[in-house]
Amino acid sequence: MDVPPSDDWVDSDSTGAPSPSPSAPLSAADRRRRGSPTRQALAALMNACEKAGQWDVAHALAAAAADAGIAPDVGILNSVIAACAHGGDADRAAAAFEGMAPLGVTPDAVSYANLIRAYKKAGAWAAAL
Repeated sequence: MDVPPSDDWVDSDSTGAPSPSPSAPLSAADRRRRGSPTRQALAALMNACEKAGQWDVAHALAAAAADAGIAPDVGILNSVIAACAHGGDADRAAAAFEGMAPLGVTPDAVSYANLIRAYKKAGAWAAAL
C-alpha cells in the first residue's frame, strides 16, 4: 500500500470541509491549523492513554514529545491530567496541573474539570474546593 507523504495529506477536517486529495499539497496555513502529523499522532496516543487511565504512559509520551521538540500545549497536558483522573491518581493530576504554568501553558476549563474529576475519584472533595 502506498502512503502519501505526511506533509501533503490530511484525512479529516474538523470544519467539515472536504479533505484535500492525497496529491494536493496543503498550504502552510492549513498545516498550522490542522497540526503536524506527529502532533496528531501524539494526540491520538494521549487520548488512548486517557481512556485507559494509563497516566504513566501519558506522562512518558508527553516527556518524549518534549524531548523530540514538540512543545507541550494545553491539549497534551489536559490528556495527562485526564489519564491521572481516570486512573484515580489525584496527586499526579495535581502535579501535572501545577506543572502547566512553568511550561507557559495556561489551564483552561477542561484542565480544571479534569483536576476536579481526579479529586472526586480519589474521594478528596476538600482538595477540589
